[in-house]
Amino acid sequence: MYETSAMEGHGRHEEEFRNTLKEPIIGAAWRYIDTLCHEFTLKNIPFECHREIDFAYKGTVIKGQRMDLLVHTTIVVQIKAV
Repeated sequence: MYETSAMEGHGRHEEEFRNTLKEPIIGAAWRYIDTLCHEFTLKNIPFECHREIDFAYKGTVIKGQRMDLLVHTTIVVQIKAV
């Protein structure tokens, strides 16, 4: 018979807990980006939201990457959760 240790059970419970939080957290991040975009608009700060880019890396082109925000055509803003 296979038995799981208390730690393994805890790990599965923790993973399930994290999975239930993913959608609300991601939704909050999108709302945060939308709020920043609105603020930039109100302050006449030039920006682009969710811009897709391709970039070169060690001789190959990596396609379809996305920046959360590009401000003044030079400042990349990425929203991260840790």
